Amino acid sequence: MENKLWITPILYGLIAVVGTLLASSFMLSLLLHFTALSETAIHWFLLPITLITLFAGGFIAGLKSGTKGWYVGGVTGLAFLLLVWLISFLGFDTAFRLQNLLIYSSYLLSSVIGGVIGVNMSPKKF
Repeated sequence: MENKLWITPILYGLIAVVGTLLASSFMLSLLLHFTALSETAIHWFLLPITLITLFAGGFIAGLKSGTKGWYVGGVTGLAFLLLVWLISFLGFDTAFRLQNLLIYSSYLLSSVIGGVIGVNMSPKKF
């Protein structure tokens, strides 16, 4: 398969991840504004929401590609991680810590697993 054909499923997965995270952060901000919840209470929901979203993005990428789900799921996860790292480093001037490595590894693993499952659900099996 040519490289151009790999870009489309990865972009579908990345758009799904970013769109879902934007929608979920909007809903969480509404919860913070209109309820008595504090930011520390919402903090516990952020990691599971992001893991599920990256799983879904990898799943969509694997579903669209039809083959090599680990590859398209992994590249989708890496593209998201690059975006998050650039925003946190350039936008907020935060240093990279061991905790970030563990969280980013779990994000990548979630995306890869989603890609593998997405390929197995795909009607484009070769």
